[in-house]
This record gives sequence, structure tokens and C-alpha cells, in this order.
Amino acid sequence: MEWTGFFLRSAIAVFSVMPFLHPEAAAADRQLEVNWTGLGPHVTSRRVTAVLTDGVTVQGKVISVKPTALVMRVEKASPPAQYHGPVDVPRSLFTNLQVSRRGWKWRVIGTIAGFAGGGALGGAIGGRVDPHGFIISDGAAIGIVAGAIGGAGVGYLAGHFADRHTTAIRIVE
Repeated sequence: MEWTGFFLRSAIAVFSVMPFLHPEAAAADRQLEVNWTGLGPHVTSRRVTAVLTDGVTVQGKVISVKPTALVMRVEKASPPAQYHGPVDVPRSLFTNLQVSRRGWKWRVIGTIAGFAGGGALGGAIGGRVDPHGFIISDGAAIGIVAGAIGGAGVGYLAGHFADRHTTAIRIVE
């Protein structure tokens, strides 16, 4: 019975930390001021969202930066007919950009923590539901497997939402 309490406390500790993963990752967001000639390395092949000076919001992947325009594959735009697909968006329409990228650290941490915590919690609950068995109770064995798989899935999802990083870029002349 001592181990059941230990596993239960461990699982509760792991799952109580998981909701706080996103604010940790959000603290990594940053802001940059870049001139147009230095913009290329920050945005090329990345997903960008921008509110243009004419009020249109565009979202898509940047293909390249030209001296007169930003070439991007527009996936979403507030008036879809104006910008769609590969298009050259004039340089004069940009003042701010938001570059988003996905990381991997919190998805790995969340999956491992969810696997361990879910397995411990499932084993503790399953051991109480069906305490009969040979070396380990039948309920604990089933609970460990189900809890580990479910916990890994929940941990991955928590990590997925925590791994979104954005960089706000202000274009200076």
C-alpha cells in the first residue's frame, strides 16, 4: 500500500505541473527591430502573420524577400480575393510582422511526464479497483498500460500548445 500512495502523489504532482507549461514557453517570445535588408534570415521559409497598412491581414509562408516586396504563399487573408497563393506583397505595406515557429522541447517533456504520471496514476487506481493477481494486481497492470498511453497523449497535446513561439518584428527604415 505504500507504493500506491507514492505513485498517486507522483502522478498528481506531474499532472499539476502540466497546465503551467504554456506560460513558460510564452516567456520565450521576443521582439526585434530589423531593417528591410536584414529581414530575410528572420522570415524566409517561416510562417508569418501581418496586418498591412491598408488594413488587410495576411498569413502564410515567406518564400523570399525582394528589395521591393515580400514574396509569400498566402494561406489566409482578410479579403481572400486580394491575396491568395504565391504573391508579391509590396514592401510599403509592411510595418510589423509576427513570425511563428514550433519547437520540440515541451512536446517531448509533456509526453514523457504524461507517460510516467499517467502510468503511475492508472496503476494506483487500477490496484484499488482490482487488487487480485499474482505479482502485480490485474487491475494495476491494466491501469498502468491505459494510464501511460492516455497520459502520453495528454502530455503531447499540452506540449504541442506550449511549443508555439512567436517573434514580433518591427521593420525600421
